[in-house]
Amino acid sequence: MDIKDENGEIRMNRGVGPDIAHSVASPIADLTYRNYDGPIRTRAVRWWIIAAATLRLVGKKPGFWVVFALCLLPYLLHGLQFYVLESRLGSEGTNLFGSHPTHQKWAFMLYQALNGDLNGICLFAIALIVGSGSIASDNRANALLVYLSKPITKGDYLLGKWVGVALAVFGAALVPSLVMWTFMAISYSGEGFFRDDPWLILHLALTAALPAVIHTSMILGFSAWSKSASVAGAVYASVYFLGNTIMGDILGPMTIRDSAQQGVLVQHLSIGGVIDGMAQNILHITEIDSLRMYASRPEHFGGPPAFWPVAAMGAALALIGVVAARAKIRAVEVIRG
Repeated sequence: MDIKDENGEIRMNRGVGPDIAHSVASPIADLTYRNYDGPIRTRAVRWWIIAAATLRLVGKKPGFWVVFALCLLPYLLHGLQFYVLESRLGSEGTNLFGSHPTHQKWAFMLYQALNGDLNGICLFAIALIVGSGSIASDNRANALLVYLSKPITKGDYLLGKWVGVALAVFGAALVPSLVMWTFMAISYSGEGFFRDDPWLILHLALTAALPAVIHTSMILGFSAWSKSASVAGAVYASVYFLGNTIMGDILGPMTIRDSAQQGVLVQHLSIGGVIDGMAQNILHITEIDSLRMYASRPEHFGGPPAFWPVAAMGAALALIGVVAARAKIRAVEVIRG
């Protein structure tokens, strides 16, 4: 039975509690438009959402941690070698590395560990593990339609992906080298470590950034043009190893017989060679003995490749990768008939 007031309006239904009846009779709240009063973040940091999501996925990949652990191995081996040689020969005017200048032994040891064959392959493998599916997986799942429907631009999306992959590679290169630098600083501070190369830690950070910048830019370029992480990784691996073989093992040794400087430069005109050549210049490594045997006049052979040619090629590789990725980032696939 309904209970009505003096105006004939229903105030309460029989069987309904007084609290519920009161709420039913209460006026409806105004739900018209209200201004957003939550946190406001500028457009400049929107890319970090993408980067943070990429890094979270990196932490969940067991392969990344396995290869990261392998990155420590060259430093352990070279650190042990350095300790044994130092203990046996001493450091007073003794050249521990053949024809290499004694005052550069600190940088040379770090260069051997950071840019050796094993660590170079490990950093390349990390770039594949982290970056090959970074955009390709989004292409396959049509996730770009969701990403770009948010208040982010194509540039925000690409920058976030780039930073996420680059930080993973950079961390794998920098952390072990900093551990070795710290060991040297503590153990040999009284033997000229800071005097011989006071800027070594900054040079080391720049050297660790080289594979991060070049590998990240290139792998994102291949990933953006594919819907399969395996295909993107396989194509980049082919380009990487083929370039290193042709330039470093075939054309470089052939050219160096006639011209040492030209041969050294040709040897470094590949992805791995550019990283290695720029590292030699940054760390001021003045002589590498690996190709001395190929030179017709070995006494004239020595020194890293010319900086500006390898730097220009490194910048070109990074730019090509980023431009290729940017050109393929679209919310929908356009089919032309």
